[in-house]
This record gives sequence, structure tokens and C-alpha cells, in this order.
Amino acid sequence: MWRMFQLDKSTSSKDHVYWRFGTGNKETLWDEPMRKGIDVRERLIDWCEKHYSSNIMKLVVLSKGTQRKNDSPQIY
Repeated sequence: MWRMFQLDKSTSSKDHVYWRFGTGNKETLWDEPMRKGIDVRERLIDWCEKHYSSNIMKLVVLSKGTQRKNDSPQIY
């Protein structure tokens, strides 16, 4: 799965935000930025304040089970 993600990302346009998104580990997501003087927590808080909005979020529930015919979706 990871290799397919990397292949898809590497063939996408470098001008698109998808190309800039990636995965990482403690070294790349915490240690390396800290060595560069980047406060990761503060950057995440800044991003959330600028871009997070629950009205544009989507939720997907994936299950191996099946929904019974008479069950209707519930919206909360």
C-alpha cells in the first residue's frame, strides 16, 4: 500500500498540495524539525486555527459487516 501511495504521489503534479503531503516517523516529523528550530506543536496549532473547520470535514465509516436492509443512516 505504501509503495502505491509513493508511486501515485511521485507522478502527481508538483504544483498540487497532494505532492507535498507525505508520511513520516518520529525522526522526520519531530526530531528533524526540532533541530531546525521548528516547533512542531506550534505549527500544528497554527494550521488548525487557519484551516480547520468542522463544516468542511467528512466522515467515512468502513466496516467488514453489512448494513441491514431496514437500518437507516443516523445523522447526529
